[in-house]
Amino acid sequence: MDIGFELNYQHVLLVDTDPRGEGDWAYVGPGIEGIADNIADVVSTKSYYDMGGSESDNVTGVNSGVTITGDRLRGDKFQDWAVSLARTKGDERKTRVRQVNPAGEVIEWPTATVKNIKGSSADGNANDNTPFSCEIKFEGDPVLIEPKKGEQLPETVTVEDVEVSVGAKAKLSPAVTPEQASGWCLYAVAQNGRGIASVDAEGNVTGISAGETTVTVKCAAKPSVNVQVKVTVAAA
Repeated sequence: MDIGFELNYQHVLLVDTDPRGEGDWAYVGPGIEGIADNIADVVSTKSYYDMGGSESDNVTGVNSGVTITGDRLRGDKFQDWAVSLARTKGDERKTRVRQVNPAGEVIEWPTATVKNIKGSSADGNANDNTPFSCEIKFEGDPVLIEPKKGEQLPETVTVEDVEVSVGAKAKLSPAVTPEQASGWCLYAVAQNGRGIASVDAEGNVTGISAGETTVTVKCAAKPSVNVQVKVTVAAA
């Protein structure tokens, strides 16, 4: 089936929460209600003699970014990281951002600034969820990381079970059909297994303590196409 009309949740926004280290991409999704695209052209307007005084517009630059809104969810990697920046300045607010569209195209802004962060204190009525919001301003032009796969929706996804030792990592490698569908997936450890293993936005599983748990793997472009993977963590 072709993608057809895109839905907003089919787009994936990723933010590097360790931009000055080895890199640690976080999915901007849990607790997030809205992601608004903020894009504005920088226009130079000129009037030339040969145009009889009429104006000519020329786009000389593009300012782009996103505004993120939702409810404060403690324990979410992206939100915890963003809130930790609320009272910082300068380069501590700089990071990298990636966007994945439903066709599987991945673009990255190597530099972006996180600003206007809310979520570190009460803000509203007593019985309301604490709101979370921030803005991310992209700098420069994006870089193509992965070209699009095609215009079809995923139909199946398969992933092999994994075994990993405490403190070690293993990578989940989903196989998505058809070939013309985005292979980008979202990962979540079962709630009762979060003390056994963790998984990042790229499918890297880290063993925390000996035991067994499951990771749910969902196709980002069609979350109803999903599978549960058994994760076995052995003592180091």
